[in-house]
Amino acid sequence: MTGEIIKEIRAAETEAEEMLKRAQAEARRLVEDARSKREALLAEAQREARAEAEKLIAAAVKEAEAELVPIRQEREQEIQRLKEGAAARMKAAVAMISERIVKSDGNS
Repeated sequence: MTGEIIKEIRAAETEAEEMLKRAQAEARRLVEDARSKREALLAEAQREARAEAEKLIAAAVKEAEAELVPIRQEREQEIQRLKEGAAARMKAAVAMISERIVKSDGNS
């Protein structure tokens, strides 16, 4: 009887050890699953953040380009006015130089 009780106790201890090993293995698996899920969630969050940043940058570039259009047009108009003014002064300068050349030739 005592031997049988000892066997039952040992069997219960063995079963308890096996249960403990299974529980530890399950705990390790759960921790590993949690790590994997965390890494996947982090990677997804990073992808989403990059995509959102790219959208924001694209929108900012588009807005900046839209703001540049009237500025470029103004500058091009200003350049054209300056060219026209320079061309008009060039005609006057050529006329003045020609007049001086003619006068200096006439006085000789």
